[in-house]
Amino acid sequence: MMFFWFILFSFYEEFPDSAKFEISYKVEIYNIPYGANVRVWIPVPQTTFEQRIYFKKTYTSKGKGKFTFDKKYKNKIFFVDVRNIDVEKLEIGIILVVKRYKTKGFSNEGTNIVQFLKPSRLVPVNDSVFKIAYFATRGLEDNSFSKAKKLYDFVLRYMEYKKEGNGWGRGDFWYACDYRRGNCTDFHSFFIGLARSLGIPSFFEIGFSIPMNKKEGNIEGYHCWAYFYYEDNWVPVDISEADKNPRLKEFYFGNLDPYRISFTKGRDIILNPPQNGDALNYFIYPYVEIDGEKHKSVKFNVYYKYIK
Repeated sequence: MMFFWFILFSFYEEFPDSAKFEISYKVEIYNIPYGANVRVWIPVPQTTFEQRIYFKKTYTSKGKGKFTFDKKYKNKIFFVDVRNIDVEKLEIGIILVVKRYKTKGFSNEGTNIVQFLKPSRLVPVNDSVFKIAYFATRGLEDNSFSKAKKLYDFVLRYMEYKKEGNGWGRGDFWYACDYRRGNCTDFHSFFIGLARSLGIPSFFEIGFSIPMNKKEGNIEGYHCWAYFYYEDNWVPVDISEADKNPRLKEFYFGNLDPYRISFTKGRDIILNPPQNGDALNYFIYPYVEIDGEKHKSVKFNVYYKYIK
């Protein structure tokens, strides 16, 4: 179905139709005990309607890696398993090229929509959440697109992009509701909880924003956004970017700029093979276990370079 309900605003033309860049995702694991068994899971971006991925190289300084997919969300993973390791440091990396498009969402292709109506560990769906969503959309007829726009505007008015104090960045619905501030995970967890409580399927996607003011450099921190379901299409929203760029408020409802790369989607993620630890809140960082225990001596770096 055509996206007939999107209005193209003049500032939409500020973004090119696509952007192309190389991404280097490097992981360093150190303080490894001699003779230990090491397992490493690294998130891997995939080709979708919104981006084309061209792999250049995967490498590990010890052992071999293989690609797997988690069972629930089908996120792609680079998994490395090294038994009886004889070095105290392990280096793993992925180098790829991505062509990202300026997008207005995509058609549903056999996705299990029901799973995106269910609660997650930090995003409840219950009567208390429904009351907030009902208040935010009161007076509207039963139209999920109009209600999603009302929720988008409500979250944008209600919250402020501010990374202060404790609790932000976890994507905790009630933290966002109570403290009215946070980063992209908090904005979009608040939106997703409200949408699901009204019966609007929605999901969380995470990756990185690519800086526009430099040709290459390190990427500082992840970025995330959300999608909601309407008439067999997934429609994107980026509420935290709209908060930081009020002039683009209308653009970021239903559109995404091409200066980003998507890695994974979903919350409470069980990896493949399954980790011994708890389900991951979200999956953008490398996850490491040594002898079955989570290992914290891990560094990673993401470097980008624009390509013509």
